[in-house]
Amino acid sequence: MPLLTGEHRPGRSRRRWTAGVLAALLLTPAVPAAAAESPQAACPWLGSTAAPAERAAQVLAQMTTDEKLSMTHGSQLPGYAGVVAPIPRLCVPALNLNDGGAGVVMGGTTALPAPVAAAASWDPAAELAYGNVVGAEAKTKGVGVNLGPDVNLVRDPRGGRVFEMAGEDPYLAGAMATQYVQGVQSRSVMTDLKHLVANDTEQNRNNADAIIDERTLNEIYYPAFKQAVQQGNAASIMAATRLVNGVHANENASLLKDTAKQDWGFDGFVVTDWDGARSTVQAANAELDLTMPTPGNFGQPLADAVRSGAVSMAVLNDKVARLLTEEFAYGLFDTVAGSPAATATTPEHVATARDIAAAGTVLMKNQGNVLPLNPSATPSVAVLGAAAKDAPITGGGGSSHVPVDPAAVVTVADGIAARLGTAGRVDYAGSWAASASSSASAGDQPRNMVDGNPATRWSSGVPMAPGQWVSVDTGALHPIDQVTIDAGNDTDYARGYEVSLSTDGTSWGAPVATGAGTGQLITATFPVQQARYVKVTQTGTASSWWSITELTVSANGIPWRTRVCRCRA
Repeated sequence: MPLLTGEHRPGRSRRRWTAGVLAALLLTPAVPAAAAESPQAACPWLGSTAAPAERAAQVLAQMTTDEKLSMTHGSQLPGYAGVVAPIPRLCVPALNLNDGGAGVVMGGTTALPAPVAAAASWDPAAELAYGNVVGAEAKTKGVGVNLGPDVNLVRDPRGGRVFEMAGEDPYLAGAMATQYVQGVQSRSVMTDLKHLVANDTEQNRNNADAIIDERTLNEIYYPAFKQAVQQGNAASIMAATRLVNGVHANENASLLKDTAKQDWGFDGFVVTDWDGARSTVQAANAELDLTMPTPGNFGQPLADAVRSGAVSMAVLNDKVARLLTEEFAYGLFDTVAGSPAATATTPEHVATARDIAAAGTVLMKNQGNVLPLNPSATPSVAVLGAAAKDAPITGGGGSSHVPVDPAAVVTVADGIAARLGTAGRVDYAGSWAASASSSASAGDQPRNMVDGNPATRWSSGVPMAPGQWVSVDTGALHPIDQVTIDAGNDTDYARGYEVSLSTDGTSWGAPVATGAGTGQLITATFPVQQARYVKVTQTGTASSWWSITELTVSANGIPWRTRVCRCRA
């Protein structure tokens, strides 16, 4: 499988500076740069060969308190999910953060397979290639921090974001997260491990409390994060929005300070999820470094806390130093950022995405060697479900949904048809579309007539009168010789009707059936005709509304309850 290989990311010293160096630098007075100086003279850390931590200390020594505070929160500048504002006086660039768990969430990027599909390959090389594509495209788009991977575990199948994760096994999750991190960061883009920790369900995710004992945390919940920190050298961690053992994760010193930074040796920075810091003093002293996407509790409230001494200058300096060190390590000071308007996807990236999808498609059993199908011996293949053609699923939604150009989508039905070629056909069954002259409410829409659920209905919203109509698009030409209309009760049936057929939805011939309704169920039978569209027009009057729970189209006594398209390559 032709998978991309990664390049090593720039070398760096991951530890902070020595106390002596930091103290000496911080004693240097902060003096604004002279207007006539060149950028290199005003900002000697530009182009420097010193270690990232030393360069960060140089910048920190020249910063005012307000400049330091500005680096602890988002600024809502346009173009990205979140932006830490630049500091032009000190040549500090903007820090752009953007979603990217399943590909960079911007136009002009590659929609990669769901992360759980890559994990299903059990192939570290595939996951490394996945990260390489994300990192390369993020770099092209000017992203400094790619908000991924999702390192949480599938602990509940109702979790809502299980497609973003790598399954339920801590070992697999850690191995895959590490490869993803190394792939992205090899492209000089930071990763963000999310969401520390136990962010396993979306229901009430901001306020649910996960009560987990220490052994379970260390054996189940922590290992994947720990591995991605210690082996992957992840640049940042995103704190979960929920509570863990009674304390919100982004103000939880046991998680952020004691576990991640002290026990694991994590020396990157910790950012909130996009709900922001839950508090000021508690979150800051718990060693949360950055709140997103707005200043929130790290704006003026943090400024007041620093000036009052509730949060020490040493704590503030550590936050800023962590961000600056990562920015130097990943070349943000020394390179020109990409642009959100750039096209980042490439044919090579698309090919890699397809290879990963294939590697993650696992055949559990192949009794009788039925697969792969032999095109020359397969006259037809049935493909069922709207997702196979009418409504292809190109993402799981939320922060990992990559915008997709419809023209670039190869649907399941079309892909199988292309593979079969002229040797066979695909019989596709998906969903119908329906419309009506009027509807009673948002809950009584025409689609309810063709949803297969007799508990839903369409209603006209006005008394029955001649000229009212309903129309159904069955999706493709096929033989029709019967239409059945179920009103759901003995009151709302059509008092008179005409059934018309069309091949294009525009030209309607003479009615193929007419009649007067006499009860809940109306069945109109007529000589078989090829058609795609069916229209039923009301010809009677009544004080009650016209309602239909189910409209069924049949041929030769067999209901066409779904949209059928016979597709060839």
